[in-house]
Amino acid sequence: VFIGGLPYAATEDVLQEDFGECGEIVELRILRYPETGHSKGMALITYKNPAGVKAALAYDGDNYGGRILEVRLDKKGGVGGEGGSKDGKGKGKADSQFEIFVRGLGPTTKEHGLEKEFSKCGKVERVKMDIDIGNGGKCKGYAWITFVSKSGLDSAIELNNTVFGGRTITVEKSGQHKAKGAGKGGDASSGVEVFVRGLPLDLPEDILQKDFMECGPIAKINMPRDSDGSCKGFAWITFETQEGADKAVAFNGDVYGGKKLMVEVAGQHRSRAQSGKGKPGPGAKPAGCTSVVVKCLSYNAIEADLFKAFAKCGSGPSNVKILTDWDSGKSKGMAFVDFADEKAVDQAIKLIGTEIKGRPISMDYAKPRKQ
Repeated sequence: VFIGGLPYAATEDVLQEDFGECGEIVELRILRYPETGHSKGMALITYKNPAGVKAALAYDGDNYGGRILEVRLDKKGGVGGEGGSKDGKGKGKADSQFEIFVRGLGPTTKEHGLEKEFSKCGKVERVKMDIDIGNGGKCKGYAWITFVSKSGLDSAIELNNTVFGGRTITVEKSGQHKAKGAGKGGDASSGVEVFVRGLPLDLPEDILQKDFMECGPIAKINMPRDSDGSCKGFAWITFETQEGADKAVAFNGDVYGGKKLMVEVAGQHRSRAQSGKGKPGPGAKPAGCTSVVVKCLSYNAIEADLFKAFAKCGSGPSNVKILTDWDSGKSKGMAFVDFADEKAVDQAIKLIGTEIKGRPISMDYAKPRKQ
């Protein structure tokens, strides 16, 4: 079966557990962008028996992690069914070769409207638009559109900086922000693109660009936003020169808008989470410690996400408390997780680097509360 609409932070283990309830799974694969390794929000699952397929198809249209699932029989060609030719051949290349990324969309944009507009460029294989379930299913401002041919892709890119739905949209080949980093002064892997975290939630993109232009010429900024238009607290900045990127990295640890910045070469936060290296480990464990403090928590994470992440630590958390801003009520990116005993804490601290809502967490031991 083909499954679309998956949360981008969902892992193979999570899908194996959830969709394994339908029947025995022979093979499971999350589809990822070759340029970045990021999930496309899609997966292919092969079941041992037809009964498993039938049970999985019943999930079509369900809310799963805040997104609406699309579950259907995979097109002929097995794992090749990522899109492309209808005979199932060469499908693994279609998504990356003939896919565009569109941003700047209005909140009332609908997938069928996008498909109708971009079908003028060529035959559309698939439209994938992120929606905010908690905000009435409104568009989050961006989408991916896959064409069946290069001519469709090329025609669509010509719509860059044109008006759609009353807004000026950006249209580019999917993953193009990585390729642009290879312009002047080197490529993204050599440090042209930097990742910035700890940004104020009310920060406008033009202010961010103005401040970091002091380091050097900027080729592009990608600052994800929530449905209300507020910054999610992080961004990718692509500099035209290595020198500009190096100067930006020097801002690491500085206070910006009342918050402490983390600035590093793009991709380091991901490799650090995988290797367990690069960040200082937890301090000495206090006597009688039965709690951990979770840091660098995604601002989109809720307490249920933490209960699930630490469910296998002993009998699971006895209590979870996410710290929030007194005025706005928004998460501060930090939480306390309590357990019944020290053994569970020992198991929990080993999960440093685990991604929750797409962001790797750090942890430390929490000092026992005074009675």
